[in-house]
Amino acid sequence: MTLDETRDALILPAKELGIRWQSGAIDFVYTASKGFPFIVQLYGKYALDHSDSPKVDLGDVKDAHADVLNEVGSWYEVGWKEEPSPRELQVLLAVARLGGSGTYSAIKNKVGIEVAIFLRRLVAKRCLLQDEGRDQYYLPHPLAGDYLTVRYRRSAKSTRQRT
Repeated sequence: MTLDETRDALILPAKELGIRWQSGAIDFVYTASKGFPFIVQLYGKYALDHSDSPKVDLGDVKDAHADVLNEVGSWYEVGWKEEPSPRELQVLLAVARLGGSGTYSAIKNKVGIEVAIFLRRLVAKRCLLQDEGRDQYYLPHPLAGDYLTVRYRRSAKSTRQRT
């Protein structure tokens, strides 16, 4: 979706309900959604849930961000055939830190070990997608990487606190 299409997708349905969107809020949704229509719709839904007035502002959209991450993350994890192992998770998080995609060599450099077997397993488990022609491994959406980073940073912290 273009910025204009994102504006239309948010403004037109809201107008029927007497709701207005602040320009900065639309810009945030456009940037965060990376043009994926279903992500724009999620931001629209959750921003409206967070708004306490007939105007959706940047604060409402930022408040909705965690809800959007959780929904994208749950959709992403539902598609997995099997949970990643700890080493596979390390590789997944490296892909997330690379912006949601990377070549074999970029991922290997980020992780610091040989990753071929882990990449093959992650593709087989449907945790990663692969474009063999371009030697690219990628997450279905960069927000899936943000979700993983938040989710597993939290669990690593809680594990450390328990020990």
